[in-house]
Amino acid sequence: MQRELERRGAKVHCCPTVDIVSLPLSASMAKLLEQLERFDGILFSSKNGVRCFLRLFRQHARRHDLGQLRRLAAAAVGASTARLWQRCTKVAPLYPLQEKGSRALVECMARQWITEAAVAANKGDGQTALLVNGPKRWLFPSATRGGEPLSRALQQLGFIVAPLACYETKSRSVDAIDLSPFTAADVDIIVFFSPSQVRALTAALKHRGLFPLPSKTLVLSMGERTTTQIRQDGYGKTCEASISSVDGLLTTLASVGV
Repeated sequence: MQRELERRGAKVHCCPTVDIVSLPLSASMAKLLEQLERFDGILFSSKNGVRCFLRLFRQHARRHDLGQLRRLAAAAVGASTARLWQRCTKVAPLYPLQEKGSRALVECMARQWITEAAVAANKGDGQTALLVNGPKRWLFPSATRGGEPLSRALQQLGFIVAPLACYETKSRSVDAIDLSPFTAADVDIIVFFSPSQVRALTAALKHRGLFPLPSKTLVLSMGERTTTQIRQDGYGKTCEASISSVDGLLTTLASVGV
């Protein structure tokens, strides 16, 4: 995304605030990987989940047999996550085309694999039941925190979701985050991709006495949970991109007159 934005004339400052730390293969992880045949599909909410899961799989699988993975249906929150899984396994995941976020994926999976059926109630009145008409049992490689809302939403529809925590997100110390663009007043727009990035940058800015930011600063969010964190932390002008891509970002900026 940085290269694309620079190619289109933007001056981009990268400000890493978190580190993705893969978790070592544990006995509970190995047990889930040994039982892949129990699952109908695999679900990803980020590219980090794809990378860390494949690392664990290759550690565990003696022959690195991707055939075990290719038989699984796949679903992903965003297009970039879907493309990474497809590049690694040759399996094209289901993902929402027009929107970004876990809610959009839940709606997409519901349209694809949920049907309504009339059932008789005890009083004789007709009721509607949701039935999974497709892959029902899903493995969900994710971070140690943050995947619960997506799991709950899918479970409410009747899907069975087994979480596999394969990485954690660690905030960098406030002194390790480069805030020189902020001290030079050279920031017009901030783009956040996750709630953890928001929390880490906010802590660093407050530590240096740079928060709140100037009112002209626009904060762009990728995803509804990130937007919620931005508002909780007290940022000003905020908008949320509907698609996590350069085109989605530019479209959103154009919609607010930037």
